[in-house]
Amino acid sequence: MQKEALQIQTEIGDRNGAAIQTGNIGSSLGLQGKLEEALKYYRRSLQISTEVANRNTAAIAMSNIGAILALRGDLQQSLKMYRQALDLHRELGAKFYYANDLHDIGDVLRLQGDFGTARTNYQDALALREQAGQKDGTAKARLALAVLASDSGKPIDGARLALNSLAVFEGVKDAPGQVSAHLVLSRSLREQGKLSDARANLNTAVRLAGKSPYPAIQAELMLEQAALLITQRELDAAEKAARSVLTDSTNNGMVRYRLEASLELGQIQAQRGNATPAQETLEEVAKTAHRSGFEPIARRAAALSESLMAAK
Repeated sequence: MQKEALQIQTEIGDRNGAAIQTGNIGSSLGLQGKLEEALKYYRRSLQISTEVANRNTAAIAMSNIGAILALRGDLQQSLKMYRQALDLHRELGAKFYYANDLHDIGDVLRLQGDFGTARTNYQDALALREQAGQKDGTAKARLALAVLASDSGKPIDGARLALNSLAVFEGVKDAPGQVSAHLVLSRSLREQGKLSDARANLNTAVRLAGKSPYPAIQAELMLEQAALLITQRELDAAEKAARSVLTDSTNNGMVRYRLEASLELGQIQAQRGNATPAQETLEEVAKTAHRSGFEPIARRAAALSESLMAAK
């Protein structure tokens, strides 16, 4: 349907409509995990919108390109695109999209390990969304701060923020938001050792997600499931979940999920007493993550590898 609409707009010379529709096709492909195809459509949308001086559509295309590049693991290029979109949205006075860009830049900075600047971005996005009365937007910003809290070793703060976001998502009936909030709660509770509560939240997230066709959601669910199973020493089931993510993320090019799945597989090898292969896996994860700019993953893998070496 979208491609048919694009063909009609192209035939009648509606280039503004074609730029928007091309971007819409990119979004559909991106949600399906078809990153290269999505990137092609987003870049075409940017090209057309630039040619017809449609700055709003151009800025949206820049943001979307940034999102795909982040999934592919091109963090520096992702930041570049997001910042270009941020500057253009600022010039246009598009506060909704400007807040989104701040949030998205915060996500990339968090993945790079720049937690302080990421926090500032999230807080700025939160303030703008509160001013605009965007309940779901403020909940998303608080949930990002919850993830950051857990990344910073503060799972109690993470749980508190995630519960706040969950209440808002439930109030506005935002099912994807509820899935994300329950996932963050599962992680923060797991990190506090509250495994039964973590499992209950993970099960709720799985139920709400249903048979989601979106690879990123499935990867998040399976990675948390594997992490919880590792904590419970249910290693066969944990390995199955982690390998599923590894296979899918290798096929679709989602680098962060591939790195996180590989890290979990290294942990599983270590718990089974296979110290040498575990160390080799973790060293490779640390090296690849560092090269790609995923410093928190690199640090976790390196620390686990060093602990195995010290135990020999």
